[in-house]
Amino acid sequence: MTFRSSARETAGPTRQHKLRRYRRFPIDARVAVFRSGQPRPYQGRSLGISEAGISALLALELEVGECVSLKLTLPGSAHRLEVRALVRNRSGARYGFEFLTLSEQQRSAITEFCDAQAE
Repeated sequence: MTFRSSARETAGPTRQHKLRRYRRFPIDARVAVFRSGQPRPYQGRSLGISEAGISALLALELEVGECVSLKLTLPGSAHRLEVRALVRNRSGARYGFEFLTLSEQQRSAITEFCDAQAE
C-alpha cells in the first residue's frame, strides 16, 4: 500500500500566508479594550502583532466590523500605545484587529518592536 501526501501538505505556505503584507510576531502583553459607551475597559492578552494590526484573546463578545480603542505597552517599551482598531476577524475568544489610525510615533514604536523580533 502506498501513501501519498495531500497537495495541502506539500504545497508549502498557504495562499493566505503568501498574501500577507506584513510579517506577524508573537507578543505577550496586556491589552485593554474600550468599547463606545462603556465606562471601563475589558482586559485581554495579546498574541501576535504586525505593523498593520494585533491579535488578542478576550473574554467578551465583539462584532466583526466593530471599532474599538486598544491600550497596550509593547514589551521593552515605556510608552503606552493607545490606538483605534477595527475588529477584522474572530475565532472563539481570539480576535484580529486592524490598526486604523497610528501616529508617526506609534507606527515607529510598532515597527521597531517588529524589527527587533525579526532579528
